[in-house]
Amino acid sequence: MGLLYILVGCVILFVPTYNLIDVPPDFIGVVLMLVGMSKLADLNSHIATAYAKMKAAAWVTLGKLVCFALFGVLDATMKITLTLAVGVLECIFLIPALTEFFEGFTALATGNVAVTEKITSGIKPLTAIYFVARALASVCPDAAAMIYETSPGSVTSNAMTPERLRVVLMIAFMAVTLILGVMWLCYVFGLITPARRDKDFVASLEKRYESEVISNEEKMTSRRVGRFCLLMSASLIPFITMRVDGIYFLPEFAFGIVLLVANLITEKYAKDKKLTAFLAAFTAVGIAEYSMMIVYSENFGDLYMPFDVKGFVPIYASVAALALIMFALFAVCGKKAADVLRKITADTVGLGGFCTDERRRDIDAERKKSIFKKIKFAEIVMYIYAAVGTLAVTALPFFEAAWLARLATGTIMFAVWLWVTRTISAEAENVL
Repeated sequence: MGLLYILVGCVILFVPTYNLIDVPPDFIGVVLMLVGMSKLADLNSHIATAYAKMKAAAWVTLGKLVCFALFGVLDATMKITLTLAVGVLECIFLIPALTEFFEGFTALATGNVAVTEKITSGIKPLTAIYFVARALASVCPDAAAMIYETSPGSVTSNAMTPERLRVVLMIAFMAVTLILGVMWLCYVFGLITPARRDKDFVASLEKRYESEVISNEEKMTSRRVGRFCLLMSASLIPFITMRVDGIYFLPEFAFGIVLLVANLITEKYAKDKKLTAFLAAFTAVGIAEYSMMIVYSENFGDLYMPFDVKGFVPIYASVAALALIMFALFAVCGKKAADVLRKITADTVGLGGFCTDERRRDIDAERKKSIFKKIKFAEIVMYIYAAVGTLAVTALPFFEAAWLARLATGTIMFAVWLWVTRTISAEAENVL
């Protein structure tokens, strides 16, 4: 029932963070907890609420991961500002999500598993205390050091320097956070481990899930559609890419990886062997193109028309050829992904053709036509991005800012596909 994923996710969240340094990333922990909660959310309303809040927390931790990737290009003030913002947002979303989950899980376990009163009464306040302390530990040392450094005052021998203050506060906050974290983790394991080891309890949950969810075809269809639409829109985020020190910050080959995952977990709608093959090819070529782009940027990224520089022609030709192949494969993958959405639309819009009322059928048919047009529009935007991306790469020696067209088109493409997938996902929910 996913309880092991929840425990592993909590262990990852237990690891303290400092500034924007987050290893292992909280995003991984939150995703694991979402995987672990996915089945239990259908069996308890509190866990369903926790699942929804944890989805919001996933976006916060993803933003934190992006900020960490940009760590080297941020100044001290921006690091502190982003760390504070992330810490506040994590508290806003993670604390309610976890407390709702613990309340829901306690309700499921009570009467089936021996749950001690000490754990059930203490785990929610300890969760709030730990994550607030964790957020403070990540930002306070640097913030205090900056305030101390910029404040007026006389210099004396052996005075406390900003760096000494930062180190002292970092050690103190980390020590407190580790103590609270260990206590919190003990409570978490104390609540979940006995239930995970109780085979009868787990079997009863699986039986409920089988009878209440798996056998409900409409609910499973809605879930498959929602998963594919979510992953489809998320896979396009890497196309909102920027160049930092000549390197594209978000590697576009990640599109292939994310959509491969969607193709594996969405069952009947996305189990297309040709789509899988094209996505695998796109990913392989994309990795090669991204690697060659790094080589190009390191050697010629700051040069204008470097045609006479030794080694330019073979490297540039490799980048251009790989980009052409990659974007051609991207266009094919986009076409096949759009075909999947058409299948979904045909099955899920309105009443799926089961109603005998002619007026209702006409309304459903018009709705399908409308969504098919939106899918076609999104597909065309993909083709436009593929063309712009190819031109942006080939134009680099002549016009360094060509990547801005790629960024603008990628942003538009993401927005269009998010709009389309949200529309289709909402239609699938209406089936219920």
